[in-house]
Formats: sequence, C-alpha cells, structure tokens
Amino acid sequence: EKGFKTVYYFPPSAWCKKRERAEKIASVSSYLIPVFDSQVRTFEEFGIPFRHFGHPLLDIISEKTRDLPDPEFPAGCKIAAFLPGSRPQEINSLMKPYIGAMTIAHEKRKDIFFVIPASSPDMRKLIERHIPASFKAPYRITDGGSYMALKYADAAITASGTATLEASVLGVPMAVVYKLAWPDWILGKMLMMKVPMFALPNLVIQRKAIPEIFQTEVTAERLADELLKIIDDSPERAERIQVLDEVRTALGREGAVQRAAEYINEILSE
Repeated sequence: EKGFKTVYYFPPSAWCKKRERAEKIASVSSYLIPVFDSQVRTFEEFGIPFRHFGHPLLDIISEKTRDLPDPEFPAGCKIAAFLPGSRPQEINSLMKPYIGAMTIAHEKRKDIFFVIPASSPDMRKLIERHIPASFKAPYRITDGGSYMALKYADAAITASGTATLEASVLGVPMAVVYKLAWPDWILGKMLMMKVPMFALPNLVIQRKAIPEIFQTEVTAERLADELLKIIDDSPERAERIQVLDEVRTALGREGAVQRAAEYINEILSE
C-alpha cells in the first residue's frame, strides 16, 4: 500500500495447492524466493520474478551435526529414534503408542537401542512422566533436539514436522505419524480430506513415498511393524533410502541463504 518493493522469502508451501492463495501471495510480492521445487512450478504462471536456491535446512543440519559429541550408544546395537515432537500436545498424544511400540520391538529384537530426543528441559520432564517404571526396553533421552538422535539412528518413527526433513537429509529411513487430540479430530479429519498427504518429504517430491500414519492408525503394533521393516537391510529399507536421496536432491544444495542474500542485493542494486 505504501509502494515498497517486497521480497517474499519462504512463501508458505501449504498455500501452493490452492490457486487463489498462491495468486494472493503473488499479488502482494514484487519478488519471490520459494524454498521448495514444487513451489517454483506453482508460482511460475503468475509472472512474478522469482529465484529458487534450495532449502536453508541443509546448511542448518550441516552446522548442527558437525561437532556433535560421541553419544556412546551401546556397541553392536541398532539405533531406533522415536521423535515425539517439540510441543506438549504432541508428546502427550504420541508417547503411549511409542512406549508400546518400543516394548513390542524389544520383545522381538534384543539388539535395538531406543533414543528419544527432547527439545528442551521442560519437554524432557514431560517425556519422562510418560515412561512407566515397568518399561524394560533399553533407551536414552537425549537433549538438544533431534540432531543427536538422527545422526546416529538406523531408523526412525517421527512426528510430522521439520524433523522429517532432517531425517531425510541425514538419510534415516522413517515412518511419519500425526495424531491430534480428540477435540481437534473433526478439524483434522476435514483437513485430511482436502490434503492428500501431510509428511514434508512426501510434499517435497509430490507423492506419498514415506508411510504416513494418522490418528487411529497410530498404534503400538503398527509403529513396531513399521520400525522392524526398515531397521535392517531389506527391500523396504533400500526403497526408503532411495526416496530420501530424491528428497535431498529436491531440497537443493548447501549455501541457499547466502545465494538468497546475493539475489536480494542484486535487486537493491537495480
């Protein structure tokens, strides 16, 4: 309204499936810098100058994992990461089926060590409250978010969110879970009727290649089954790793933020 030129960096990916919303973003932007390749195809038709440099998460992951200390997980074990998310409602919804899945997997395989990352001290306390005294599977809660768990994991069960892209970049085969509190179930059901998939890796490559486990499907038995399919060398694991290679390629290459800054400087110098 005041005549400023605007550069819209990181336009919302969820909006790109609706033409009218993508059109609205284009109408208030002089330049666009989308981070997903699929967004590029959506915005091309609106005639707004744009450049695509890739996703900054590649740089973030490289920096965050470069100097991680050795976690000294038990030697000779398979490492299974169970990521319950970073919000209390996610942890409250997912920890019970997670504990059940770890129990089932441990009964079948004694060589699996479980890792549960906590995003903050408060979330660690909340996770600990969900672990019963009778829990027998070997596990460790790690601090500082998902990077430690995912860097060393052989497979992961993860809540939907950025951690799914982190797992993709680090090459960790996974299944993605999404479970709402029951008061939100009706809203979630309406959403899932409109959105064919919700896992970010699937959205990046525009097909449902990573298993998505939603709401009532999130059971201990289903999660344990998904984990055991991919914890060892198997056709399922090989296929999942191939998909992750495709996701990483679609995210671009490192240096995305630097290239975006250089592009903005070019705009300023025009």
